[in-house]
Amino acid sequence: MTLEESIALADKFQKDLAQLESCERQIKDNNEAMSKPAKITVRRRSMFRYFWPWIIFAATVCCMILALSIIFLTSRYSKFSLLVTVLAYVIGIAILFIGVAVSRKKAKEDNEAYEVALDMASKKRADLLAKNDELESKIKSLKTQLGGNIDYKKIPYDKRKSSSMARAKLLLQSGKATDFEDVLGKI
Repeated sequence: MTLEESIALADKFQKDLAQLESCERQIKDNNEAMSKPAKITVRRRSMFRYFWPWIIFAATVCCMILALSIIFLTSRYSKFSLLVTVLAYVIGIAILFIGVAVSRKKAKEDNEAYEVALDMASKKRADLLAKNDELESKIKSLKTQLGGNIDYKKIPYDKRKSSSMARAKLLLQSGKATDFEDVLGKI
């Protein structure tokens, strides 16, 4: 084998092994990402989170109307005092019902955002699984391709790395080795 062929072979092995190592590293990173629990930045919300201000608002309005009722009781319109008192409680309860409806709607909207975030997290996990399957098939094809090469079988197992092939290529280019078999003894 000539020097140029040896350099080309070392270069080819370096690229193939670098691609193989990259795929294995990506699979490892994907497995680490899948082993961690999904991070969802959106939280589930309860209705009460939005409802408590309505309680304060209803109590404030009720108290103000009751104060108005007391004013009516001491004035010449005392006949309206009972009506205003009943109206205070009716308005307070109506405000609470409106608050329940609005709070449920807001909580539902927030919880839908949570469900969307949860779906996105599960989709990301499924994408990582699909990517791992793709990478594993790529690794198998690269190993089959490399294993079918007679010169690859000559490389010792501990030297089957892209860094060793880069070193072999440099030795060949610098003239410190004459061919591929010579460089295998020197790396």
